[in-house]
Amino acid sequence: MNRQGWRVASFFNPSDNNRVHCTLCPHGCVIPDTKAGDCLIRRNEDGVLYTTVWGRPGEISVGPIEERLIFHYLPGSRVFSMGTPGCNLDCSFCPHHELAQSEAPDMVQLEMGPDRIVEAAQSNHCRAIAFAFNEPVVYAEYLMEISAAASRADIRSIAVTNGFITRSAIRDVFRHISAAIVEIKAFDPNFYREQCHATLTDVLHATVEMAELDIHVELATTIIPGLNDSDRSMRTQASWIRDSLGMDTPLHLKVFKPVYRLANVRETQLRTLERLAEVARAENLRYVYVDGVKSAWNNSRCHRCGSPLIERDGHEISSIRFEADCLCPGCGTALPFVLD
Repeated sequence: MNRQGWRVASFFNPSDNNRVHCTLCPHGCVIPDTKAGDCLIRRNEDGVLYTTVWGRPGEISVGPIEERLIFHYLPGSRVFSMGTPGCNLDCSFCPHHELAQSEAPDMVQLEMGPDRIVEAAQSNHCRAIAFAFNEPVVYAEYLMEISAAASRADIRSIAVTNGFITRSAIRDVFRHISAAIVEIKAFDPNFYREQCHATLTDVLHATVEMAELDIHVELATTIIPGLNDSDRSMRTQASWIRDSLGMDTPLHLKVFKPVYRLANVRETQLRTLERLAEVARAENLRYVYVDGVKSAWNNSRCHRCGSPLIERDGHEISSIRFEADCLCPGCGTALPFVLD
């Protein structure tokens, strides 16, 4: 067996009959010898758990931070994005399912240790590294070394995450994470069970934990026609965000495009996204965005006076109208943005 990319993992305990108990995510997989956990890339060999993608990203890119749906953190900056095979969820609508549902030996991978990732970010003039495309929690050990090396080089680290991580692991895994976009798939336990094979409550607990660790948190939800597009569900979600994370927490509503096991479901209509944005705003969420389609909801406005703050064309910024002091140019209100 090819063991390139294998490293002894953290976050596991030995079990009986040469099995191991993974403690990284709420699945708590008890993995038999020679088998992998639900994430596909954490594998038991002779009673020891290994991560099989260390130093082996399957996808990399460079682009604006807004592509990662981070609108209030280092707006207009460039990020180096990377991901590996594997995921601890199996969402029926995953746009990256070919990567996320692959085992490490199934695809061509690059050879990039933590220092090479940081060097690539520096050479591409990136202010941050984004762990994206698949769920970064599953390659926790690799993420931890990259984010530590990035911190030493004054480069920020961003997690694009489903939030499905144990509270016992989150402080170690996200120790050097500065910002996170948490993808809340729906505000419905049945949806999580049926469409993602996961639990909503674990995601909510982890999201609150991130905020308590002073990580800059933004949230995103893909709106799927007939599955999670009701006003009632959005009202409940928005009120939870307001009460648990604060009314300045940005919420991004993403257009769904037919893919994977939901290839026969129609694309989200603009009027649905804008209707739900109005519902969320009515629950006193101050910064709600529509993503994936041109809309006035792509832009940022002051929550107090309505003055334009950031205008966007897709994921490209056309103007930023406030200064480094993060005060509204119209009324002087302090704005919830991080520029440095």
